[in-house]
Order: sequence, then structure tokens, then C-alpha cells
Amino acid sequence: MKKQYYKAYVSGALTGLSKDSNMKEFYEKVAEIVDSVLGFGTAYVPHKHTDPVKDPDVTPEEVYRVDKERVCESNLVIAYVGIPSLGVGAELEMANSQNIPILLLCRKGEKVSRLPRGMESVKGLFEYTSEEEALNWIENKLKELLLTK
Repeated sequence: MKKQYYKAYVSGALTGLSKDSNMKEFYEKVAEIVDSVLGFGTAYVPHKHTDPVKDPDVTPEEVYRVDKERVCESNLVIAYVGIPSLGVGAELEMANSQNIPILLLCRKGEKVSRLPRGMESVKGLFEYTSEEEALNWIENKLKELLLTK
């Protein structure tokens, strides 16, 4: 079987995260799982490039351009949707309009808007109770994706 090259975009709220939030670390763990299953360098994590705290001089237009380019060149978007975020919503619609498969994640009990859950490109929503459980689900979904290509 010919190995297909994958690119995955890891989406999650950035603006407004509290200083003690560990969400960025969680996004990085998701990227590590993606890289371990699909190959090193396949995961793009926005805050590593245009973080609103570490990179405040990047213009909104540049953030939009870069994120849109990265989403649209991806084969998969993995999005944490447990924290409402306009940016995540925009990224999801970019992927949905290009028929790019989307995996959604949130903690059990978090309310997630019906709009992203109803997008045609969404291939699953996983409500997890532990990070380990979420990362295992992602790993299994990625392996399923590889088997179906």
C-alpha cells in the first residue's frame, strides 16, 4: 500500500485562556500523538507560530492568512471545542467547506454548540474524562484513518 502523506491541524481556543490553563500543553500532546501515528512534522499547532501572548505583533490579517492556509492544506482537523472560541469556529468552517475530516473533543459535561456538531465533515465528537482517554481516542481514530486510505 502506498503511504499517503498527511497533515493535521490542531485547533483549540487560545485568546482568553487563563494563565494557569494547561490547554496549550494539551494541544501539544495531541500533536505528539498525531506525529507518532502519521509521521513527524504532520501536526500544525497554531500557538507554536502565532500565539496571542508570545507573538502579539503578528497582525490579525497574518494570523488569518496563515491559519487558513494551514487548515486548507490539511487532511484532518482535530479541534478542542469545550471552550467557546470564534477562531476555532472559523477554522472548523474553513475545513468543512473544503470537505476536510474533523474530529471534535471536549471534556465530559462541557456544552458544545450544535452548529459544529452538525457539520458534514465531522467524523466524531469524543467527550473525555481524562487526557489519557482523549489521547487514546485520537490515536485509534488516526489508525482507522490510515487503514481506510
